[in-house]
Amino acid sequence: MSASILGHLTLGYQWIWGRQREIAAVQIFVQPDAAAAVDAAHLLDLLAQNWSGKSPQLILTVASNALLADLLQRVGSDGPWLTVQDHQFENAQVSGGVDIAQRRGLPLLWRAEPGARIPVEARRQFARSMVTLSAGEALLALHAARHSGPGDGGNALQRTHNPVLPEQIYEGLGSSVLVDHCLDRHGAWGIAGWPVDDVAHGYRGRSIGPHQPSLLRLLEAVDADASMDVIEQRLTREPLLVYRFLRFANSAAFTLRNPIDSLRHGLMILGLGTFRNWLTDQLTTACTDPNLQPVRHGMVVRAQLMEQLLDAGEEDALRREIILTGLLSQIDLLVDEPLNLAMQRVPVAERVLSAVVSSNGPYAPFLQLAAALEYPGMRAIPDLCALHGVDLAHVNRTLLRVLAQSPKPLPVAR
Repeated sequence: MSASILGHLTLGYQWIWGRQREIAAVQIFVQPDAAAAVDAAHLLDLLAQNWSGKSPQLILTVASNALLADLLQRVGSDGPWLTVQDHQFENAQVSGGVDIAQRRGLPLLWRAEPGARIPVEARRQFARSMVTLSAGEALLALHAARHSGPGDGGNALQRTHNPVLPEQIYEGLGSSVLVDHCLDRHGAWGIAGWPVDDVAHGYRGRSIGPHQPSLLRLLEAVDADASMDVIEQRLTREPLLVYRFLRFANSAAFTLRNPIDSLRHGLMILGLGTFRNWLTDQLTTACTDPNLQPVRHGMVVRAQLMEQLLDAGEEDALRREIILTGLLSQIDLLVDEPLNLAMQRVPVAERVLSAVVSSNGPYAPFLQLAAALEYPGMRAIPDLCALHGVDLAHVNRTLLRVLAQSPKPLPVAR
């Protein structure tokens, strides 16, 4: 029964980032098929099959009033948190379920349109709000962020009537300045989504270095004589390091007859001694900006989704190409040049290049699906599945598995 439900849901996801730029939660958007009945018991059973104590805190945002009301009746205090959107609260079944769930101790989140705030009479029923700033509020918050010094956040807040409140979740922030303002100055609980383009734009004209903790973990693995599988797996946690290593392995210093188009090939040809020396050199330009963590993590999760969407079975070479496709599909964010130009600098397989640059070839459908699963692109998932002959249930099963098992980003000292 549970397996059949997966074919009648459209799912998407969005990470929620905390004050240390760690994963505070993951929000899964659930859109049931209008023609199918999906009940809460089966949905909760699906989640229980994947989620564990090591998985991120799960927040469900459900489009269907009937399914939401059912969930409000069934989810225990240790289950996934539920969001209730402002228009849903007007539904009698939903509002009645909110009362019951709140008395049961289930954390509930209020979610509303830009600029809207939770009514005073409803505040006691919700643990916190998921707020989207209006355009005017965003301008006020930016003004406060840019005109307050250390320790002056409260004064700026009062002077400008800044709309940012502590312990709330802020969604749809388009500026890294606003992110810092909400998390660092006013103690927001989390940021839903991340201003990826703005963070990358802030480095325009400057070089972004590899992630320092990832470099140190790789050096630790090499020094401990870890297996090649472990070293390769750790290398794939840092997309920029992957890109730089492929360029290094194919540089003029190595007069090889055939290009190196995979990480494993490069590690085998160069040897771990040369690889370790290269890693040590990379430490001199290592980056510790915590705002880059969500950017990197998003690229890694996209690669993991692609790997499992296109099940390569025993074909290790194929699996490595798929992962490489996902890791490099947004590498332009980290290297400050157009994607097609950046990809010309690494001699990857034609299947990888076609998917990343031209959205063609056998890997392109899986790259499109993995990208669309990132909120708000989920509306395209059913059409993409139909276009490419991919089973919707398989896509949803893959998403739940990857999110539940997603490795947390390595911390960076602030």
